[in-house]
Amino acid sequence: GEENEKPLGAFYPFETFIVNLNGGGYLRCQLHAEFIKRDIPNRFFAKLIIIRDSIITTLSGKSREDLADKAGREALKNELKVAINGELRRDEVANVYFNRFVIQ
Repeated sequence: GEENEKPLGAFYPFETFIVNLNGGGYLRCQLHAEFIKRDIPNRFFAKLIIIRDSIITTLSGKSREDLADKAGREALKNELKVAINGELRRDEVANVYFNRFVIQ
């Protein structure tokens, strides 16, 4: 039931990313990072420029084929989580969610 659901952590909404995909086409996406804790750690804000750069690098390394199905998008979410936590040098982000994801 409801009472044993994990409390949600803090959410950080990134602005929309628009990147060229590997091999042609482009991706427009908006993502939210969900943190493990209820507060976004200060180190996240301190490293935001580096984190954004890491996200862009990760996204632009993908091809349309990589992202064509749900499995590909799920793998990308996990890769982005790992990339963000890697820049933070600790596990702070629990999940990454897309609320807009358009390939053209």
